[in-house]
Amino acid sequence: MESETDAGYRRPYLDTSVHVADIQNEAGREVSAQILRAAELGDLTIVASTLVIAELVHASGRPVLVTPAQDEAIERRFLNGWTELVELDVAIAIRARRIAREHGLKPADAVHVATAIEAGADVFLSWDDRLSYRDIGKLACRRPYLVGSSEMRPGASEAGISNGGEDSTRA
Repeated sequence: MESETDAGYRRPYLDTSVHVADIQNEAGREVSAQILRAAELGDLTIVASTLVIAELVHASGRPVLVTPAQDEAIERRFLNGWTELVELDVAIAIRARRIAREHGLKPADAVHVATAIEAGADVFLSWDDRLSYRDIGKLACRRPYLVGSSEMRPGASEAGISNGGEDSTRA
């Protein structure tokens, strides 16, 4: 039987933490850049809320120190043709409020999850352990992994695989 990872994903939602990991070249999180590169090559369409653009000033609650060149690259990242930006609207806000209440998420995290569901993303990828390795409705929330990678397969946390065991509470 083909696993979810083997089946792959074509429309991943990338949480802010995945973009931060790439921008900051965070050790042990190179898969973030690899996923973005796959999108750039046309293998994927990244789904993201416009909220991500505003959030890229914080990493783990502290300011992300970006150079002017990085700031320009951040803006280009979301105007590239391989990222589908979804604006926060009333339907997403209502769904986000319900998700926050039912799953104990922070409002911004719930907005990301609601956006992923509304946009039809096939997986939600995040370095934030509060979001990864859970399912919200039919949306699988996982730590970032490359399509076909057995190392980051869904359910890997239950098998003791946690990408080096790092605590990853980003947002």
